[in-house]
Amino acid sequence: MTPYVALLPHMPQAECEALTAALTKARSYLEYGMGGSTVLAAQLGVPRIVSIDSSEEWVAKVGKQIAPLQSTSQIELLHAPIGKTMEWGFPENTHMQSQWPDYYSQPWRFALEVDLVLIDGRFRVPCFLYSLLQLKPGAIILWDDYLERSEYHTIEQHLVPEASFGKMAKFIVPSHKKTDKILNALFQHLYAVA
Repeated sequence: MTPYVALLPHMPQAECEALTAALTKARSYLEYGMGGSTVLAAQLGVPRIVSIDSSEEWVAKVGKQIAPLQSTSQIELLHAPIGKTMEWGFPENTHMQSQWPDYYSQPWRFALEVDLVLIDGRFRVPCFLYSLLQLKPGAIILWDDYLERSEYHTIEQHLVPEASFGKMAKFIVPSHKKTDKILNALFQHLYAVA
């Protein structure tokens, strides 16, 4: 029999500590890319958790880990059917590319009054832009691996990071957003997988 091994967030200590601090204050949490961070959110008793991933097998694995914690949190684990996936949930081909935008839009059908978003999965640029459109002022977006990947920095024309923790960037949604420019950028990045 295989021993039970809890999933842990797959991030260095500084990032994990920043996420933990944000989760302890969160009332409604949405994450792109599930795993140890999902389990951590449930263990910390975040009241509302919505998480999406592109790997059906991974969603099932996380679901088993989270099942005992369902009584303390309302949890929605979602699978985005983007086609057959490779390691880390990357699509193997573009056969289902028309459905890729579901990855970043589908969670918002379940997410209510979100005050914290973690971007740690696929489609990170469109996830950020879509979330920026949906979130209310003051909401927090944590983006893992942001600082080391310059291809993500195109979004800084819309919002710059407020802080960083290791490779993670923290953004705070402003009271005024240029919605038309954000929408235009989203349309330019509809299928940006990374």
